[in-house]
Amino acid sequence: MQPEAIVSPEVRPEMLAAVANLSVRQRAVVFLAYWEDRSLEEIAEILEISSGSARRHLARGKSHLKEALHADD
Repeated sequence: MQPEAIVSPEVRPEMLAAVANLSVRQRAVVFLAYWEDRSLEEIAEILEISSGSARRHLARGKSHLKEALHADD
């Protein structure tokens, strides 16, 4: 019996471009939160920053992504 294949959702090119324009720290936090499904506490531990810093970088990253992805609306 073979395991079922995991289908990865396609990532839109505009999303990749928006993520690429984030700061390195924001990009790391966003990746860990949304692609790796990590908690803020886990992210803070992995990146060796405080939970408050992880929360702040995630909020700023999300704000930048929202602006970038809705700029054409």
